[in-house]
Amino acid sequence: MTFTGGTSMKSYLLAGMSILLLLMASATVSAALFDGPMVGENATTDNASNASNVTTMPTNATENQTVAGNATAAMTVADVLGQQENLTTLAAAVNATNLTEPLSQDGPYTVFAPTDAAFEALGNETVDQLMNETDRLTAVLQYHVVEGNYTSQQLMEMLQNQTMNQTANMTQNQTANMTQEQNVTQNQTANQTANMTMENVTGNQTMENVTAQQQAAVMLQTLLGENLTVSQNQSTGDLMVGNATIVMADINASNGVVHVIDAVLMPPENVTGQANQTGMSIVNVIAEDDNLSTLGTASRNANLTETLDTGGPYTVFAPTNDAFGQLTPEDLSELLNNNEKLATVLQYHVVEGEYTADEIIGMAAGANATNNTTASGSTTLETLLGEDIVVTVSNGDIMVENATVEMANIDASNGVIHTIDTVLIPENVTLQPTGAAEAAQDMTQNQTTANQTETATANQTV
Repeated sequence: MTFTGGTSMKSYLLAGMSILLLLMASATVSAALFDGPMVGENATTDNASNASNVTTMPTNATENQTVAGNATAAMTVADVLGQQENLTTLAAAVNATNLTEPLSQDGPYTVFAPTDAAFEALGNETVDQLMNETDRLTAVLQYHVVEGNYTSQQLMEMLQNQTMNQTANMTQNQTANMTQEQNVTQNQTANQTANMTMENVTGNQTMENVTAQQQAAVMLQTLLGENLTVSQNQSTGDLMVGNATIVMADINASNGVVHVIDAVLMPPENVTGQANQTGMSIVNVIAEDDNLSTLGTASRNANLTETLDTGGPYTVFAPTNDAFGQLTPEDLSELLNNNEKLATVLQYHVVEGEYTADEIIGMAAGANATNNTTASGSTTLETLLGEDIVVTVSNGDIMVENATVEMANIDASNGVIHTIDTVLIPENVTLQPTGAAEAAQDMTQNQTTANQTETATANQTV
């Protein structure tokens, strides 16, 4: 074959070689670009190494709740409270009580920490009173501390599990109700059965009843012995503790975790315990309480001070001065001046063993004691007298026979004291002064004589 146009052929060859060189250069540049790490590769590695130091809020929590990281993880709970600029009042309160040491060494604890603004909301007068009443202040602070380390994630998971259990129970109840309705319809006419099936046993109704479930709540026992309710605000999704909102979660410490809240939690009035007076015996605790001075005098007169000072552990249901004041002056005088009768009455107020309010509620309500504020039931406790007293719980309130527990969990080195509003009188004790008893006996004898005379006169008349 003969070719023409040699110049054109050379041009084609040169163009082809140029294209080949360009392709080789492009391949070299690409190799250089992709030989190093991919973009973001180092960042991914760094993020993975730091993942353990980042605390995240639960999926269902809102952006309104701030989460602290682990910057304070090497500090104790007490140190964390002292370092937070918005917790200065709480830190001062902790220092004013004997809680600094346990919050520095023991644990783990979960602390729901009220902000300075939360204390300000109580008013200056209330805050000043708290700071000047160490016993009451300690009780309030103990009501903010829970044994165990509960992060916001764990609290949310506990609530979710509670919600699932409620849904399952409601579904079971709805199924049982549907079965009952179906059984009823079998005994009715065909038209009635059709109507009931359409109106009462529809799938929509089942879904509505399951959806309208009660708000889930988790109970946590505080150092005071009383429970706190943890829930989730259905409108905002925020975690709630009682009536307070967690505004900053998961400030980690070496012996627990701190959650900052926007309100001070006040214990129930009828069970506000006093500070732990573990260095004092029952006798000394009673002697130090101005509200129990009559009981203190009675204990000395009945020669029970040694028993209540060195024996135990005991649970004492302690009548207040007002309780003794409910007795008539004659009854009270007779009781305080008859040591044998007085000892019998006082022994009827003492039980061997140490029973806190929560333990009593648990014994009385049994399986129903899942929530101490709504628990109900009764139990008996044997007293030092050898006779039983009946303890009744209704909606969390404790009754001992006909007396109400006013203040629970006053701790002592050899037991616990619960104050009550009525003196308990055993059945075999009669509080009637000697003069009154003789007068009553004379009246009975006179009445008997009068009846006999009337009968004799009637017989003579007949």
